[in-house]
Amino acid sequence: MNNTFKKILYLFVAFFFLILLGYLLCYYRWYPIWQPVAQRKSYSVQQNQDDTLRIVMIGDSWTGLHHKWGHDSLLAIMVQDRVSCPVTMEARGKGGAKSSEIYEMMFRESGLNPELCTQPLIETSPDYVIVTAGINDASANLGTEYYCINYGLIVSHLLACGIRPVIVEMPDVDIKGLYGDKPLKDKLVDRLRSLMTGVSLYDVKPYRESLRQYLQDNHMLDSVVYVDLSHWKPDYITDGIHLSNSGYHQLDSCLSVFIVADLEKAVDSNMVKKPVNANAEE
Repeated sequence: MNNTFKKILYLFVAFFFLILLGYLLCYYRWYPIWQPVAQRKSYSVQQNQDDTLRIVMIGDSWTGLHHKWGHDSLLAIMVQDRVSCPVTMEARGKGGAKSSEIYEMMFRESGLNPELCTQPLIETSPDYVIVTAGINDASANLGTEYYCINYGLIVSHLLACGIRPVIVEMPDVDIKGLYGDKPLKDKLVDRLRSLMTGVSLYDVKPYRESLRQYLQDNHMLDSVVYVDLSHWKPDYITDGIHLSNSGYHQLDSCLSVFIVADLEKAVDSNMVKKPVNANAEE
């Protein structure tokens, strides 16, 4: 009986160490994935001398579909109706892009697809750059630290260029519904990554809350236009992640209100244009 107990104990200890070894091997294999991208040197942007209000959107598939489905011109019209100066709007995004790639796409030197590079848009010296990022970070279980630091780099670069970032707060998209039918092996990998990063599996809320706190702690929140979820209601296509045309209309309507309100209260700031209709509605 004593020998049997010892064998069971040895087997348990061996099994425990095998599990621990596998965990450590996976951790060190995936560790580089969770590292925020290295900060690049900001490039200079020449300020425009005309009275045109320029708006740009960069980010993931939300931004890409905004452009593809013709909502760029609709947002420009919404803002145009509320100001007295010309308005331009252009979006450029990549489906599946995580926060690190969205940051890298802001630099030609990164060597990413030139058609997706957003540096040319930023070099037009837009007054506002709307950013959509984070859903793919949460989908890949990359962790809030990874997400917040990369997003902070995006915001810092825009501010260094004299551009006002517009942060679209992430809604509770249905990541689980889209990826819940993965093979068992992939589900186990996702669960393990979630355990390693300390963030609930397929949960957007920790990313959303951590980003706002990160911006607050790093004194960035007052330098951005922060569009929180209480001001618009997302409407999705059947996948529960991507916005429908109605969803984009609601988002754009909200964005136009926030941008015009920011123009009105910061009309004397060197970060915004001055020729704005003082009687524009909020």
